[in-house]
Amino acid sequence: MLFYSLLISILHASCSVVLIILISKFRNTICHNWTTKPISIKTSHKKLIGIVSFNFFIVLITYQKWIGNINFFTIIPMMIYIILADVDILTFFLPFELLFVLLLTILLQIQTAQQWIEKGIGFLSVAIILCLIYFFHNRSAQKKEVGFGFGDVLYGSCIGLNLGWYGGLYSISYGLIIAGIYAAILMLLGKEKNSRIPLSPFFLMGVALFERI
Repeated sequence: MLFYSLLISILHASCSVVLIILISKFRNTICHNWTTKPISIKTSHKKLIGIVSFNFFIVLITYQKWIGNINFFTIIPMMIYIILADVDILTFFLPFELLFVLLLTILLQIQTAQQWIEKGIGFLSVAIILCLIYFFHNRSAQKKEVGFGFGDVLYGSCIGLNLGWYGGLYSISYGLIIAGIYAAILMLLGKEKNSRIPLSPFFLMGVALFERI
């Protein structure tokens, strides 16, 4: 179990680095007119070890979920969640391309009208709350200090779509609480007040905590 979780964690970290490079090259060669800000990797051995440790923590907590779901379209979204969180840690950016793939894989799981209603409500409820936070945060903060991006809104909304309104709202709430605690710890340790914090890893922690509880 531990070896399997560690192997999956290293695989996710490796995939995140490869995807950052591929997406960056794709945008530079094909979609350079759409890109206002180049994707740059800010990494080190310490950060990569931290990412693998984070992945290991998530996979270990959700291990039964991985083992119990052999279906392709139930495993893939969780993998993309982790890879996106890794990309966010490395670049402070969530690529639209990966978010679109995540959304598509979740939609492919929906089979009945009842599921469409439940997951649609989950998507909208989380999206509305995160959009309000995004609006007020960006309105009150200087552009260079903004840490809550629209990619975080889309990421959290996909969690609502995947888990429904109940699981989505609880997961996002847990994630925001954990992120707040982390930010408070950084301030107590004397870190920069306006240092950026990627939110998607905390949202994913909220999902893992919800699944565990």
